[in-house]
Amino acid sequence: MGLVTRTSGTLEVLPAAPFSLSLIPTARSIRQNDAVQSVSYRVCFDRSGGYAGPVYLELVGFVGRETWGANPIPAGSPETTLIFDTAEMPVGLVGFDVVGYEDPADYPGGWPIA
Repeated sequence: MGLVTRTSGTLEVLPAAPFSLSLIPTARSIRQNDAVQSVSYRVCFDRSGGYAGPVYLELVGFVGRETWGANPIPAGSPETTLIFDTAEMPVGLVGFDVVGYEDPADYPGGWPIA
């Protein structure tokens, strides 16, 4: 009898994304002793997936002081502003992610109450 071989695979079909996020600009550079004490990013939403409700944002990978123009983002709004206070930040590259949730119950540890 000859050799027999087999391989396996998986396929996961995910639901369509109700929205996507983007940052403008994607990167910024400042000098430590510049007069600039804060930098801002536009967090933009593409709602082409049909979702029109509020979007709850989480900042991941950044330790420092930040503020949001609005969080959650109101229903129908296309963007908000994320502002970092740079006055006390050390020299170096700081990476971060912005994660958007359509349901505050999905927010890790529960949605923070202001």
